[in-house]
Amino acid sequence: MTTINYNRWKWAVFILCCLGLLKGFRPSARSLLDYGVDHCNFSVDQMIHEVIPAICPALIYSLVILIIVTDALNYKPVIVFGSICSIVTWTVTIWFYDGVQLARIRQWIHGISVASTEVAYFTYMYSITDKSDYKRVTAYCHSAVSLGQFLSGISNQLLLTSYKILDLPQLNYLSLVASYGTLFFAILLPKVWDVSDVEHADGEVYAIPQGINQGINHGGGMDEINAKNCQERDSNSNLAEKSLLQKLRQVPKQCRQNFLHAYSHTKIIKWSLWYATAFGLFVQVDTYVPSSLWRLISSETGQKKWNGAVHAAQALLSVVLGLFLASVGNKVNWKKWGSLILAGGTLIQSGALFFMAATQDLYAAYGCFVLFTAVFQVLAILAKSMVAEFIRERSEGFILGLNGLAACIIYAALTLVISSRFGLRLGIRDQILFLSGYALVLGVGLFLSGVGYRKRDDRTGLTRGQINESHAAST
Repeated sequence: MTTINYNRWKWAVFILCCLGLLKGFRPSARSLLDYGVDHCNFSVDQMIHEVIPAICPALIYSLVILIIVTDALNYKPVIVFGSICSIVTWTVTIWFYDGVQLARIRQWIHGISVASTEVAYFTYMYSITDKSDYKRVTAYCHSAVSLGQFLSGISNQLLLTSYKILDLPQLNYLSLVASYGTLFFAILLPKVWDVSDVEHADGEVYAIPQGINQGINHGGGMDEINAKNCQERDSNSNLAEKSLLQKLRQVPKQCRQNFLHAYSHTKIIKWSLWYATAFGLFVQVDTYVPSSLWRLISSETGQKKWNGAVHAAQALLSVVLGLFLASVGNKVNWKKWGSLILAGGTLIQSGALFFMAATQDLYAAYGCFVLFTAVFQVLAILAKSMVAEFIRERSEGFILGLNGLAACIIYAALTLVISSRFGLRLGIRDQILFLSGYALVLGVGLFLSGVGYRKRDDRTGLTRGQINESHAAST
């Protein structure tokens, strides 16, 4: 039986990064609207209001299923399944993209592929590494996807726009080949069987039971403590030794326990809430800005489009920031400064969206988009790794999947309200202005939360200092 040892995790992470690079390499993905309008006889209105939003229910339904089974299935089967869905997505895009219904089906299959990436790809790494390496491996895997997006943007710009070597239908074949590459590396991933017996020992998250405290106070010794810890060891570790059917039968119980354990702690709630709200915003912007705003400004001003180069630039910046975070991640007191850092980044995003909505210059809109995207990418790495550090072993797929599900629901709600045929159907500039206000409210809320935490922390530190001084005086 193949297992992964924590001391040999680097090879598995290398394969995972190769997989992530190919996941990000989709040279024609950003041009889906142009492909549908210019090559498949769809109207802009059909693509924006009927075809593209179809991914929302697909993401939600597939996430609901995947977050339940991914941890029990040990991640790899879900990654393989997502790669197969990616192959089917681009097969339909190339040969069967000739009607609204088929285009919507394509979006559904693509949604399943995206959901598997969100739930399994970004959580597999936590099953093969120690908690002290979480920020580092999260940064590596996210940076690998961003590097693939960089190569994707460069390919799009050079092959499609600048030198016109390939047209959009031909560029789709590169995306299909990359999908086959993801399947190859997904099959190469080592299977995950063992579960770490090491749980996070932060006293604020995992409180020592009262009985153990009493044992300490009465000289019970470390043997008694270890014995009680063994008795209360996370029941998730038993799943790896059971059959698939037994594990699936225990899934409801495990999900309930993992949910109550995770969301009963304010630290996990804070990082999860930011991720869900910010990711929903990011998907909304990433879906509609490149396809609609840039097309509008270019048609109004006649400025030459550099869409591929812009996507490459934002991906490269995300790689740089991600690797920087990997090097300094364990040197910053994120508990103390986390809320303020999230607030600052979110307010920067709000400002970038505001200027993007107001500008008439295509290149200024490009710069705002690069800034908005890069800020989200680096904060998302931080948020995921912080949540993973505090939750139970073998619950990463469930908890992070729930956060992704919440983000998709927020994205669906935003789409329904501001852009779908059932909502306000705002123009693209009004949509971005609305999203800027959304980010502003989120950023101000995080800032006030961070300031409040700092004041409480200062008061607690002062009180502890007074107690220590009093105790020293009495002795």
